[in-house]
Amino acid sequence: MAADEAWATIRHGWTKYLRQPVLPASLAYVLVCFNVALAPGALMTTFLIHHGTRSSTDAALSPLYILRSVIIELAVYYYTSELFMALARRRWQA
Repeated sequence: MAADEAWATIRHGWTKYLRQPVLPASLAYVLVCFNVALAPGALMTTFLIHHGTRSSTDAALSPLYILRSVIIELAVYYYTSELFMALARRRWQA
């Protein structure tokens, strides 16, 4: 019985989380954090050099890293601006 109640509580919490209007902005924020954490820095470069890749390979992949960063930043801007506009509309309608 206790396991069933725990499972129902977890499921109820997740459904509430997925239904809230702030979810797109929250996901956009997570993408920004992943963008910072997974950026190809010294650790990634050291790993690639250790496994025998040339530094020209890292230089060739840099534009892809930049493009990924720009796409994520644009997604964050879009979702956060949509969220703030929706909140402003609700405030003015109330």
